[in-house]
Amino acid sequence: MSRIIKKLKIANLQEALNLVWDVFLEFEAPHYNDEGIQEFKSFIEYESIKIKLQENQISIWGCFYDENLVGVLATRPACHICLLFVDKSYHRKGIARSLFNTMTEYYRTNTDYLEITVFFLALCSRSVSQIGI
Repeated sequence: MSRIIKKLKIANLQEALNLVWDVFLEFEAPHYNDEGIQEFKSFIEYESIKIKLQENQISIWGCFYDENLVGVLATRPACHICLLFVDKSYHRKGIARSLFNTMTEYYRTNTDYLEITVFFLALCSRSVSQIGI
């Protein structure tokens, strides 16, 4: 199997959002109340993300095994990770790490950002890495 990570275009967007939603429902939704689940669903709504992608308000990377999308990482401006999901069949295979490393390298070489910020359960944020360290 060959693994390829690349920035996603609108052509892959629905597939990416379907993967995000499926993984969210299985692994994250049990930790949310109904309002939180609806808020997340609203955040990943296709038209909203499509506009953000077109206006460079979000960047999305996908990991493909052969031609199957198996992982998604998305960032908002200022290097804020807003989505990181991997298909359950591909857990523990280094997909999230590969996506993270690809995104980190992109920001290291294309921007002046010094920190990467991640929101866990959409409630608390913390810095998880400084680029270049």
